[in-house]
Amino acid sequence: MVILLLATQCGGSDAPADNAASTSSSETATVTDKSTTATSSSTAAATTTADPAEEEQARQAEAAAIAQGQCPDSAIGITVAPEKPNYTAGQQPRFFTTITNIGNAPCTRDLSDKLTPNVVTSLDGQTRVWASTDCFPGGEGKIVTLQPGKQERTQIDWSGTTSTEGCSADRVPVGPGAYSVTAYSAGKASAPETFNIG
Repeated sequence: MVILLLATQCGGSDAPADNAASTSSSETATVTDKSTTATSSSTAAATTTADPAEEEQARQAEAAAIAQGQCPDSAIGITVAPEKPNYTAGQQPRFFTTITNIGNAPCTRDLSDKLTPNVVTSLDGQTRVWASTDCFPGGEGKIVTLQPGKQERTQIDWSGTTSTEGCSADRVPVGPGAYSVTAYSAGKASAPETFNIG
């Protein structure tokens, strides 16, 4: 099954919309992008020395998830790809996220917008520019059953403007330069992919 997420927004489309064969949704022209703050938690986990007790808790939580038929992060592969490497000013970058069950058993995963955001940063990753859940935090869950090797693909269009968590600041067009996009699925992050705005 292929799921495409599209959205429109003020001067662009940033909120995802479901474009599966049987469903379709979109935001009005007055809406802005979605975005998330998942970046810091994922990167922090990778650089922090694990406590044995915390590791055991994580193992128990994963075992419980598996017992309930949920896909643990270890069974999820995630990648993101810009539609093209270069965009001109005013164009709306489009990102495709692919989530794969890399485990050996069928399992379920919540692929709702709020748990599968895209985050754009500066090329060095130090400056957070936009996240798809900032202005569109997402609603109800979207539970999908993934067979081993099965993939789900989503699409998010970005208007090319900045955003902050909670959409609390004015949004302005980003300047020319190189940027990086990372996709998330709950606690699992993709490798960042670069693209340019001229």
